[in-house]
Formats: sequence, C-alpha cells, structure tokens
Amino acid sequence: MAGAVLSALNIKLDASTLAVILQKLEAKFIFVDYEYVDVILKSLELLPKTMAKRALLVLIQKLDQATTPVENDLAAGTSNSFKYSDLLEMGETDFEVVKLKNDGDPISVGFTSGSTGEPKGVLYSNRAAYLKSLASIKQYDMGFPRCFYGRWTCFGATDGCCTWAMAARGPVVLNMIADAPSSERKPLPCKVHLTVAGVLPMSQAMETLSMQLLSLQRSLLGDLVIEEVEVKEPETMKIVQRDGKTIGEVMFRGNTLSVGGAIISTLEVEAVLLRHPKVMEAAFVGKLDEHLKVKPCAFVKLKEGYGAISCEEIVKFCQGQLPDFMVPQTVVFGELPVNSTGKVQKF
Repeated sequence: MAGAVLSALNIKLDASTLAVILQKLEAKFIFVDYEYVDVILKSLELLPKTMAKRALLVLIQKLDQATTPVENDLAAGTSNSFKYSDLLEMGETDFEVVKLKNDGDPISVGFTSGSTGEPKGVLYSNRAAYLKSLASIKQYDMGFPRCFYGRWTCFGATDGCCTWAMAARGPVVLNMIADAPSSERKPLPCKVHLTVAGVLPMSQAMETLSMQLLSLQRSLLGDLVIEEVEVKEPETMKIVQRDGKTIGEVMFRGNTLSVGGAIISTLEVEAVLLRHPKVMEAAFVGKLDEHLKVKPCAFVKLKEGYGAISCEEIVKFCQGQLPDFMVPQTVVFGELPVNSTGKVQKF
C-alpha cells in the first residue's frame, strides 16, 4: 500500500550474515520483534555508519507489557527508532494508497541463508505473487468456510507465496504433536488438512496422527549424472555386485547437510572448527538421535601437545561465528578415518 518492497529475514541467522543481507537491501525500515533486538543491533554495528543511520527501527513490543529491558537496549543502540504501537497512532486517515504501475515491479525479495557463500536475493514480482497465491488456493482446496491456522516463519512462507494465500508449517511441529504426552492431547472436532513442506514428515508421526498422505511433491532434485553415485548395501555400506540381481540402495555424496529443513554447508562449519587453536582435523556430519531426527555433529582431532578440551568449549567457539542451526550439538574427539589420499571418510 505504501509502495515498499518487503523482505522477511531468517531469525536464525547470526549478526554478520544479517549485516550482509541488510547491506544488499539498503533497508529503510526494519520491523523487529522484541526477542530479536540484540542480533539486529549487532548487525547494524557491522554496517557502514551512513547505512546504519538510514535504517529506521520499529520495535514490536510484547503484549501487555509497557516497558522492557529490550526497549532500553534499542534506545541505547540507535535514536532513529519507533515503537510499533506509536507508529500506528501516527497513521493518517486520508492516506492515499500507492497504486501499482507495473505488475512486474517487485513486491518482495527473499534471501538464501548463505550456506554456500554470501546470501543471494531473489525478487518476487507482484504478478508472480498474485498468480502463485491463486494457484495455492486451488491446489490446497482453500474454500469457504474453512479456517487456516499458520505456524510458519514469514521468510519461509514467502518462498511459496503463502503469506498471500495461506499459512503452513513444517513437519517439525507434527513430530512435536505426535510425541506430546497423552495428558496434553485433545481430540479435534473435525478433520484437519495439513500442508507439509521443508522436511519429509516422519512415517511414525504420520501414523500417530492418522495422517493420509494425498500428494507428495519433491523439488530441487540434483542431477545424479554429475554426482558421485554408488549402489551400496545399507548396513555394511559396501558396494553391491553389478550383476543385475543384487539389491542395494542408491547413495550419492555431497557437501551439504539438511537439518530441520535448513541446508548447511559442511565445508563452512569445518572451516570454522579448524580455526580453533587446538583443532588439527575436523569433520561435520549429521547424526540421528533417538527420535530419528538429524542433529549436527562434529568429529574433532586435537593437535599434539594440547590437553583435553570439552564439548562445550567447541560449541561456544562455533556460536560466535555461525548461525545457531549450524552449530554442532555433539562433539566427538579422536582420530578421524581417512582414505589413501587423506580425505576424511564420512560414513
């Protein structure tokens, strides 16, 4: 309505990555929830001073709470700021809506999380968002009088234009619902239709929730021709005989890891681990926990002459240089298996 281009940011990113995105955006207004003021202030400190001064911060306060410590931090960080409630009171009743001149003009810009380099932006035009919204309404049968309840971050919803059509949530929430104690479960009065994206939902959670999978679509499938591919026995990880009879599983190697729907560059995490003064070698992989969820795990070999260090020390070291979802949750110390060329065997 005001002619501005929207950009929803990933709240899980660290200050340095957010600073790169803000610099690319040249943001004029930054709407920030009270829970994320600290990371925004840190990211603004990393920007050129002229650019940081141009950004006007709008604080979205906690409901039913007049003053918070976060507001004091905001005031200390920049004087160019407003409270969201005060901004609403400044609205003018005779405001003229900025009409669209070209449906090809951008309505929003989304950014990658920088897992394979600097964050990259993708523009969404008004026409594309409009057409995709209509398609979503048809695809998900969003007819009256249905009610839609959204549990999805805005930066993720923008990818599918769901901010204009509907709201959805990934399978992580489904797993939480399926694993809830029986004392907290409540029967639903009607059938509930779910739109699941990001991560493949666990079959156990689907069975617990009595879900019927009507349609499963996959995207971003890589070309197996250009990848290192083998057919292996899943338990022994040995290559099966090429006799046309022996059954195995197709496995291909890559340098990325998917955790909770977020793509992590293992090379980037390993580079950070190797910056630690006591680390000689490092490998970063995914580890299944008791709920069969992939958790980031680091294998570390220490340099000779250094005493033992704790897992907490490695985790704390990474927290200052990586987004939270990329920080290893488990650290294993010891020798790393390598092949004849010195490459770490990640299996």
